[in-house]
Amino acid sequence: MKPVSELLKRHDSSAWRTSPGTTVFDALATLAHFEVGALMVMEGDRLVGFLSERDYTRKVALQGKNSRRSRSRKS
Repeated sequence: MKPVSELLKRHDSSAWRTSPGTTVFDALATLAHFEVGALMVMEGDRLVGFLSERDYTRKVALQGKNSRRSRSRKS
């Protein structure tokens, strides 16, 4: 597995980001579109967290929350 810094050097990382106000559902759509397993949660140019498929599974789906209403909060 390559470190994130190596991936960011090779790819346009602007696609792999979301903001804290984005719904989890929309973030999942971005994950699927770009075929990645995690997104950076950014406030402007500042990294404030990550949202991963694992986060979705554990913090939304398994707790019975609605992904269309839940937001991509800071982690």
